[in-house]
Amino acid sequence: MMKATGARWNKDVETFCVDFDDNITIILDQHLQYKNMLSVGLDSYFFDKGKWPTGKNLEKRIDLAEQWINKNKHRYKNLK
Repeated sequence: MMKATGARWNKDVETFCVDFDDNITIILDQHLQYKNMLSVGLDSYFFDKGKWPTGKNLEKRIDLAEQWINKNKHRYKNLK
């Protein structure tokens, strides 16, 4: 079961970075639209599967990221 483990707001480029427990980080803009993805560890989904998350897997990540950010919006000044 994949889950979001944290999110950070980068005020310089106005993006959110949302981390997942399988060492994938997705980047969303200030409107919570998907922009990019990073593999941040040797045991990440990318290295295990040999491909990037796509389709339903990517949609689920975006949905989980939006839920995390909205649940914790008191942490992000730009969403208040």
